[in-house]
Amino acid sequence: MQQNLDLQHVQLAEIRAKGVGKVIWLAMGIMVPTRLWLGGVVSVTRDRKLADRLFTKASATLR
Repeated sequence: MQQNLDLQHVQLAEIRAKGVGKVIWLAMGIMVPTRLWLGGVVSVTRDRKLADRLFTKASATLR
């Protein structure tokens, strides 16, 4: 069952994580009022591709 979602406040964030000998980036999106996780993506580089992949994943979740 799909419900109408309130998209007035969607928050996107990035987190830098250090591992053994490497750095990774986690980008995630949530709907603030409901704290619904819209999706997340991981990359070794923080670039436009990371943001685009997150936007695509979050948008697909809302359809």
